[in-house]
Amino acid sequence: NVSTAELVDYFYTTYRYSNAYISWKMFLAFKRSPEENFHNDACQKCGKDDGELICCDTCNLAFHMNCLEPAVSDVPDDWSCDICEKYFSSLKNGKALKLLAKNYVSALNF
Repeated sequence: NVSTAELVDYFYTTYRYSNAYISWKMFLAFKRSPEENFHNDACQKCGKDDGELICCDTCNLAFHMNCLEPAVSDVPDDWSCDICEKYFSSLKNGKALKLLAKNYVSALNF
């Protein structure tokens, strides 16, 4: 048997960053209708929904600029979160898939 604390710890330290979880989150994000707000309203790292958030160009995640590692002071023109960078770089056709994801996100942000 696994305790609730162990399960929560596993989710937030391991599973949340796994390819399986990221793929599932991207699948759910891509199923949203264009009328829905695509990007998250809270920072993926700290969970707070206050302040200015920078949105990933290839998925639905958003972050505070000071929560990024390293922190940034200016919003980059073309930016993908570390999770997407790791995910797409691990795939055989990662560059092409990243471009498809970016085009999809761009279309949703009309």
